[in-house]
Amino acid sequence: MGIEDELLSVDAASRASVVQTIAFGERRGQRVRCIGFPRQGELLKFKGPQCVARSGFSLHAARQIHREDRQGLSQLINYMARLPIADERLTTNAASDIDYRLRQPWADGTVLLMECPVDRVMEN
Repeated sequence: MGIEDELLSVDAASRASVVQTIAFGERRGQRVRCIGFPRQGELLKFKGPQCVARSGFSLHAARQIHREDRQGLSQLINYMARLPIADERLTTNAASDIDYRLRQPWADGTVLLMECPVDRVMEN
């Protein structure tokens, strides 16, 4: 696999994660199966000036990095480059599906995401 193919794979995985679909394997393009209990309450939370949270994601529009702030820029790049999943929350269930336990329930009550079987992911 060349660098172009690897970049296309990363791009496909990134796009799929944003819209909660499977990027590879037999279930490619299908929605991620979510397990949990519906929660009641406001889906959109205002956490401060220019800061809002919804469905497990937050946007901090007040964050500014000045041209000379190399440490601030480095921290932002490190934050953006971090892995989107925590290895310690990944498990494999009896059906060989990959389970990802969320740190906190999403606003819709989801506590666990189920992905396609491990061997199919490894083949692609």
